Amino acid sequence: MNLESHSSPRVLVHVIVRPVDLIEPALESDLGEPAGRALIAVGCTLMHLYGNPDDRTKERIAAIAPLFDVLLDQDEPRASEDVRTLLGYVIDVFEPGSAVRELLVAAVSPRVREVYSAVLEAGSPE
Repeated sequence: MNLESHSSPRVLVHVIVRPVDLIEPALESDLGEPAGRALIAVGCTLMHLYGNPDDRTKERIAAIAPLFDVLLDQDEPRASEDVRTLLGYVIDVFEPGSAVRELLVAAVSPRVREVYSAVLEAGSPE
């Protein structure tokens, strides 16, 4: 008996999720580690800001700025890897002097600003 011929047809489902749709659930959830939720919220916010220039508001940047410190509070090397990757993305996709870069650098803590300067000097991660 050929089971393949008696099985149900396969259905392929594409689910489209916009990065902005993941930000609020990540921030409001109490599941998982705080750093994991922070990584999702910051990454999705930055991707959203790249594709939606009209949403580049000071309030949106202010909401994610403290999350960089949550990421830096992780154990090494994870802390440095996460923050360097996100800041490398900022450097790669937002031009010097852009609203996102300027607002983010002004809003983050001094220790995050140090990492930003190091990533900027070294060039973005590959």
